[in-house]
Amino acid sequence: MSSRISVAGVAHRGNNILVMRRLPGGSVGGLWEFPGGKAEKGERPREALIREWKEETGLEIAVGDEIARGEFHHKGVPITLIAFNVELSSTDSDPDLREHDAFQWVNPRQLSRLALVDSDRIVADVISRESA
Repeated sequence: MSSRISVAGVAHRGNNILVMRRLPGGSVGGLWEFPGGKAEKGERPREALIREWKEETGLEIAVGDEIARGEFHHKGVPITLIAFNVELSSTDSDPDLREHDAFQWVNPRQLSRLALVDSDRIVADVISRESA
């Protein structure tokens, strides 16, 4: 069985990065994450990330370099997570809270103290190493 693709975007504002907390409920409710989601069949990862950010945050992004890639399982299904740096088209816009109940801009050193979605630990570990 081939792996599904999940994407995450890391937005920067100065030395800080954007994290958002999922609405309560479900397997990741109340946990912090980098916005993103699953790629639809036939959708390229960068296209999926642009769509997911628009759906989840209302923000337009430009997708930059891939910064992390890793594997995880969700309900027994193998998933490949691909994370990219993203640039917000408007630096003064805050995200809409559509699938989240909070957001914050955090210093990368703070990531280890957040209750992150397990799969996003892959991304946080890379960011933490790069900022050390």
